[in-house]
Amino acid sequence: MGNKELKDIDLEDMEGMDGMHEDSSVEFALNKLGLVQDRIAKLKEQHDQRLEELVMKRNEVIEDIPEFWITANSSPLAWYFSEYEDYINNHMFSYLDLPTVVDDADGLGGYHIEFVFSENPYFKDTDITISVTIGNSVVSASAIHWKRVDKCLLRWLTEDSQEEMEDDRLKKIETVGEIHSIIKSPLEYYKVTAFLP
Repeated sequence: MGNKELKDIDLEDMEGMDGMHEDSSVEFALNKLGLVQDRIAKLKEQHDQRLEELVMKRNEVIEDIPEFWITANSSPLAWYFSEYEDYINNHMFSYLDLPTVVDDADGLGGYHIEFVFSENPYFKDTDITISVTIGNSVVSASAIHWKRVDKCLLRWLTEDSQEEMEDDRLKKIETVGEIHSIIKSPLEYYKVTAFLP
């Protein structure tokens, strides 16, 4: 049976093929594995596409909820900031139109977070990306062109300091991980902060 014919066989039909071609069992198993992997790739592509559609729908719904992202972010991220800095963070996040998490394709657990802001008094950029590389535990970010010098969450996360202590670096990774969780499941965080059941 040639490769072309094998590729036309549905995954469900494979169970009856287990005893066939014992002479070339390794080659047959590799062809069978190829079929399974093709199906996995196809299913993942369909899943990713459906997930993207649902996230877009979710974002449309969120637009109807006033100060949604401020509320969802405020409690878990308030630990680092003074009352004034927390005010700046909340005001800054009031310009946040859309945050998105994109998982790295390498399967190692890295990801990047894309923030889309409307025009605001804090920075000139409207698109900001923060990336986490799991292998060497690095947080990196796109350059931000600031209009003012307030200490705030985004400035702390995106400033690149050679003298940064290990504890600070780990705290950044932990904080970006918290933001990752908020964006993935924002309703739970919103409910906690807004004291909703």
